[in-house]
Amino acid sequence: MILLSADTSTKICSVALYKDSDFLSEFSSATTSHSTVLLPMIEEMLKANNLKFNEIDVYAVSTGPGSFTGIRIGVSTIKGLAYPYNTACIGVSSLDSLAKNISGIQGIVVPVIDARNDLVYTSVYNASDNKTEKLTEDSQMSVSDLLQMLEKNYGDAKIHFTGDAARTLYERSVDYSIKTVILPDRYMNASAYGTGKAALDLIKDKNDLSSFTYQSLNPVYLKKTQAEREREEKITKNG
Repeated sequence: MILLSADTSTKICSVALYKDSDFLSEFSSATTSHSTVLLPMIEEMLKANNLKFNEIDVYAVSTGPGSFTGIRIGVSTIKGLAYPYNTACIGVSSLDSLAKNISGIQGIVVPVIDARNDLVYTSVYNASDNKTEKLTEDSQMSVSDLLQMLEKNYGDAKIHFTGDAARTLYERSVDYSIKTVILPDRYMNASAYGTGKAALDLIKDKNDLSSFTYQSLNPVYLKKTQAEREREEKITKNG
């Protein structure tokens, strides 16, 4: 089974390949224009691995939370690639992807994606024996609320932050009674590698690709887009 994964939920655009459960390769780029680099990067990676689009058995893509624009580009691109061959598609939480990107960690893993205005997208995982167990649902929280929650519920555990807001959480955590561990920089960014690992776990759980269709693949937002908020404000203002 050949699996191609993509992550466009943050400023890092990345794609990865797996054969069965074996990782083959990953290409990534720090960019503000995912729409111009994603497809060429996929094509370059397939060429480097002597593969064609009709040889892909399943696609995986991070569906959010994260950058609204980036997520839409990633999901729409993967749906477009899957359509000609009716290839299976798996949507993966961006936070699950970040958690799966880490290996060999014992303790609590907390992915944090910057949601602006002192807010983060986050969830909590327990990591042990190269496995991650999801303890909370994806949510949007203020930095202070998250730190208070971690102090209350996981104050005795080692806490590992990952994601583009991790440095902020490390710096702010000194005011709380929690034990934080600083991870290497390579674990701080979202990655298609983690997206692929999360997708492989979902395939293993289901043991059937028939339910993973491109038609059911959609972005997942934890807050309304700016256009939606402006529309609602306009409706409220006009009565």
